[in-house]
Amino acid sequence: MIQVVTDNLEVAGALVDVGHELDATVHFPDYPYTDLIALSSSLLVVDRNVMGKEAWQTFCGYRQEERAAYVPKGTPEGRGPAEYHGLYTPMVILISRRGEDFPRPPASPGQLFYVEKFSDDLVAELARELLRHKTADIHSVVERVNRNRM
Repeated sequence: MIQVVTDNLEVAGALVDVGHELDATVHFPDYPYTDLIALSSSLLVVDRNVMGKEAWQTFCGYRQEERAAYVPKGTPEGRGPAEYHGLYTPMVILISRRGEDFPRPPASPGQLFYVEKFSDDLVAELARELLRHKTADIHSVVERVNRNRM
C-alpha cells in the first residue's frame, strides 16, 4: 500500500498510476492522518504542509517512540524489524518552500527522501524504485527522469 498526503492532483494521479502498474493500493488518509501510523504500508508520500504541524509532530513523536521501543533481533526481547514496520517504510516528503519548520522524522538510512512538491514525474519514478527495491539511489532516479524529460 502507498499512503499519500498531498493537495497536488498531478502527484496524486501519478501515484495512482504507479499503484495500478505495480499492483499496489493507494490510500489517501484523512486528518488527523493516524492511518499513516495504524496501517502497514510499502511507501509513504507526505506533504507536511497539508498535514499541518500538529499532525506531523504527532506522527514524528510516534515514530520516535517506536524507535525507542525497538529491540534488535538476537536479544532476549528481540522482535526484529517486522514488528516495527514504520521505521523501515520508505518515505518521500514533498517540499514546497525553503526553510519549512518541521521536525525530521526518525527513519532508517536510505529510507527518507525530500522531493520538490511539483515534480510529479520524479515522485512517480522514485515511488516505482522504492516499491520494487525498498531503497533508491536518488541520483540514478533523477538521471532517468531527466532523460525522459528530453
